[in-house]
Amino acid sequence: MNKQISTDLLEGLDGFEFEERADYLPPSILAKWSPNNKHFRAIQKKLTQVGAKLLVGPRGAGKTHYMRHAYLDCKENKNLPLPLYVSFNHYLRLETYIHETSNAIEIFHAWVLAKIVLACYDDYNIFPFEEITIDDIKNFILDIEKQNYKTEHNKVITSLSIESTQDIIDTCANKQGRKRTVLFFDDAALTLTKEYMVEFFDIFRSIKTSRISPKASVYPGTTQYGPRFHVGQDAEPVMIWQEVDQSDYINFMLELVKERFNNIPQIDTEINQLLIYASFGIPRAYINLVRAYSESNAKTKQSKFNMVIEERCKYLYDEYISIIDKLPQYGVYVKSGWDFFYKIVSDLKEINHINIRKDGVNYKKIVSIGIEDLNTDKIERVISFLIEAGLLYD
Repeated sequence: MNKQISTDLLEGLDGFEFEERADYLPPSILAKWSPNNKHFRAIQKKLTQVGAKLLVGPRGAGKTHYMRHAYLDCKENKNLPLPLYVSFNHYLRLETYIHETSNAIEIFHAWVLAKIVLACYDDYNIFPFEEITIDDIKNFILDIEKQNYKTEHNKVITSLSIESTQDIIDTCANKQGRKRTVLFFDDAALTLTKEYMVEFFDIFRSIKTSRISPKASVYPGTTQYGPRFHVGQDAEPVMIWQEVDQSDYINFMLELVKERFNNIPQIDTEINQLLIYASFGIPRAYINLVRAYSESNAKTKQSKFNMVIEERCKYLYDEYISIIDKLPQYGVYVKSGWDFFYKIVSDLKEINHINIRKDGVNYKKIVSIGIEDLNTDKIERVISFLIEAGLLYD
């Protein structure tokens, strides 16, 4: 491999090259930094197709980037379906209602629909309600997210329904001359509030029609869809996480960042390749590793690399163990999962070292493992947390 990150300066980026989240990138930069490769195009096609889809990947895999890119594409290309983009990243602000009010699910249900209705108004200036105003919708969303529920918000809750929301969406499509609509539901894996997560996927399933195709970004492993939602039947899962042993993996990761990193110091080809493998198919991890390496004050390439990898390992451990703070009832599973993961890494390291000494450069390292009794509830739960954290690829 003879590709390197260029040192040529790219003007007008204003420091966005190290921005990790696609939420904060201006549309022009997001489009410029989107890769033009087979995998990316295939995901974009899935996101604009008829039918419900689940965009599956761990944190940092690029779910928001894929969705925002598809949304912007659809906005500009009238031959594509009408897009609506809604983020549910503030869902945790509604958690208190579960413990404090008897109608928490009703509030959440209306909050989801209100955000869709607001997107229809913001993007296409459609708001056909007579009994409520757009300010009622805006104030409802703001107040609900501030834990400031008022009885005056009841009129919003009673006015919004799946059917009325579907009608508004179809009205938007008709006004814009589009045959159908895609709903991009970002940050839809409400993993810290099971009650809301189950309700959300009921809404997701119910709002789908022949003209309305919902797409939701979710985590692998721990997303719970509820008894009425069936993955594969109600929605097609689309995995965006790249396998590190695919033949085009290196080129895929380089393509992701070839524009983004035009104005940072060169990184040695072999070091860069190691950073790509260390990112384990997660673009955000690669961005972090490149940033850490380029900013390191260590004197040699080896010491820089060792320091970056050591810091990355510590970060992964802290991030993974923090699941206990969010889900204390699963503390035993999380701790057991780390011990299990450490044993996997240790065993793979030993096996590979033995075989490298025996076979030399012709040996291809082993990165895959087999797990017995994977279908037992306890093992499945342990594995699911490791997958969501991006530590194991299933």
